[in-house]
Amino acid sequence: LNPASSVVNGDEYDLCLRECHRCLKPGGYLEYSLLDAEVLRPGRHAQALSVEFAFNLKTRGYDPCASKSFIPRLRKAGFSQIKRAHLVLPMADATPKWTDSGKVGSHSAGVGKFVLANGEVKTYEPAYTGSTADVKAITGVVGSWAWEKWMLKLQMEMGKDGERLLEGVATALEEGGNFFKTLVDHEVTVELKNDISIRGTLKSVDQFLNIKLDDISVVEEIRWPHLSSVKNVFIRGSVVRYVHLPGQAVDTALLEDATRREAAQAAAKARQG
Repeated sequence: LNPASSVVNGDEYDLCLRECHRCLKPGGYLEYSLLDAEVLRPGRHAQALSVEFAFNLKTRGYDPCASKSFIPRLRKAGFSQIKRAHLVLPMADATPKWTDSGKVGSHSAGVGKFVLANGEVKTYEPAYTGSTADVKAITGVVGSWAWEKWMLKLQMEMGKDGERLLEGVATALEEGGNFFKTLVDHEVTVELKNDISIRGTLKSVDQFLNIKLDDISVVEEIRWPHLSSVKNVFIRGSVVRYVHLPGQAVDTALLEDATRREAAQAAAKARQG
């Protein structure tokens, strides 16, 4: 059962679940997946689009956050021993950097060896390995496709003009692959407007430059001894003067692309004004 694959309202959920419960043999089980319209930690474009999407779903009698009410619906239909797991998929991600020798940042395990039946030892070059971070580009496609497909179905049902279908979705998805997110887990230095400079591991950053740092240290700690015991901080974007980035970790192509896109959006707003 995949309720996210079709837009259904609450009454149809209950009828569907009761019928599933009736058809299952004793000891049988039901697997299901749900998709919420809400975008977590969105950029400004994605936030506006997400709010509009949820509002349109509600006005047409659909549930934009089905996962919040689904457990009670299952119990009401007669199901027991219910288990659930939450999965958060990125809506977009920066394009992985691949070279002829593998992904940048990946490494080979060295030379592998195996022994033949006659005792002869053979060597081979193992595959390049990376980390689970390498799959973000693929999961980003999956998350984006599911959300976009749901929105398209609703807009077609609403009779939206064909040329305006999924308007603004591309811009919202591109925000998910913004430049600063490629620097997560790298060490950065944030200089504040009160002249304090804090060095730490970047854990999160949003479109307003609100920054979370772990394992921090204060530059010129002798001037700010009261901060010596602090390990993790959240810094509001309004107090940030500069962010000093590690040169080797900066994706200049992505930075240039983000700058051009921001300039184009600003120019479009100026023309409209």
